[in-house]
Amino acid sequence: MNKLLVIVAVGMFLVAAMAAAGAAVKAGGSQPQAIFEAKCSQCHDLNRTLSKRKSAAGWQETVSRMQHHSGGSITDAEAELIIKYLTEIRGS
Repeated sequence: MNKLLVIVAVGMFLVAAMAAAGAAVKAGGSQPQAIFEAKCSQCHDLNRTLSKRKSAAGWQETVSRMQHHSGGSITDAEAELIIKYLTEIRGS
């Protein structure tokens, strides 16, 4: 009986956790995605960036170059999140 209670409790916790994660994605995605969209769309269409595949070093180079072109509107902390995001979804 106690094992069954634990299994049910764990199952309920997992269902609640998955529902919360799904709601977060529907609410606008991740923080790195939001920063990427806000910062990179200031200068160009996001489809341009999302059509490319690069290694982590390649994204580092690109984002660093964009930091300099943007006149400082992308902080180092934001750049790190953008690089991580792009490497995860568009890494080579």
